[in-house]
Amino acid sequence: MSQVGLSMSSDSSTPAPSSNGKKKSRVGLIVAVLILLAVIAGAAWFAYSMFFKPSPDYVGDGTGRVIVRVESGQSISTIGDTLASKDVVKSSGAFVEAADQNPASRTIQAGVFVMKSQMSGVAALDAMLNPSRVAGSVVIPEGSRAARVAEIASEATGIPMADYEAIFLDPSDVGLPDWANNHIEGYLFPATYDFAPGLPALDQITAMVAKFNEVAAEIDLVERAEARGQTPLEVVTIASIIQAEGKVEDFRKVARVIDNRLECTIPVCKTEFIQGKLQMDSTINYAQGTSDVNLSAEELSADGPYNTHVNAGLPPTPIGNPGQAALEAALKPAKGDWLYFVSDGDFTAFSETYDEQQAAEAKWRANQGS
Repeated sequence: MSQVGLSMSSDSSTPAPSSNGKKKSRVGLIVAVLILLAVIAGAAWFAYSMFFKPSPDYVGDGTGRVIVRVESGQSISTIGDTLASKDVVKSSGAFVEAADQNPASRTIQAGVFVMKSQMSGVAALDAMLNPSRVAGSVVIPEGSRAARVAEIASEATGIPMADYEAIFLDPSDVGLPDWANNHIEGYLFPATYDFAPGLPALDQITAMVAKFNEVAAEIDLVERAEARGQTPLEVVTIASIIQAEGKVEDFRKVARVIDNRLECTIPVCKTEFIQGKLQMDSTINYAQGTSDVNLSAEELSADGPYNTHVNAGLPPTPIGNPGQAALEAALKPAKGDWLYFVSDGDFTAFSETYDEQQAAEAKWRANQGS
């Protein structure tokens, strides 16, 4: 028997390979690839949605009027949450994304703002950077007297003047320090206050006094006054005179003049017949409710506890509401033997003797063209 014949017989009896298996493998591979692509596409869409797709946002500047309060120290995202909760913006993210694109967003101040409903994130940010604050933003300049503080607050908030005046007559409920002797002048700290609409005068004044107490604690006013041999009341009174009499850059020198006159420990003081008198026009002006530069001889010699040309020592109360710089100067006067000064506009001169002061005043008058 031929080997060739046997071989052929054996091969012909074996079934031919099927093509179905290969087809199934290809289909499975395609399905797997499609699934993988779908997963990748889904992940990409998720990533885009999470990190790249803009947050829901309104279009335009909005309408109506919405009051929004921003507290001190709030983050951009927290502000965005507040805006979204009031429907000022469509989503917190819209505001945050606008802020991310504008470095000025870091300058947003605490306060009460007038916003609109359904603003775009960019429009809302612009409104907060260029605020239209509600009637309630009260700006108290350094040195303002209590009467002027009441006027400013009343004009800004619409609360009647009579409400403030009644509190000033009896300020026992506003948190004054015990050593203030229940007198409001000196403790309405100059700052910007953002009061909610309709906030009663009592709450406003309490906030101003609380700010004074906060600053007093920060600078250790009570302890430092005691270390200087003064009471806190004396320091605040001196600070109020410094605030009324000098420029910021001269505060510590003015403080030294006051100390030198009160103590009269330097030799020249005893030859100038000062006798512990401050001779400050600002104290007379306070009593009169004026701000005159040139007081008459009659005014300078008039009786009254605030006339420091007649009375030795400090007046009985502060004569205005000093800022922190004046308080610091009262606690740490400059070193020097000055007993006099003249300060107005661009001209300031400090003198140790009356003759020097007379020369300085003559120069001041020449500069004034008089």
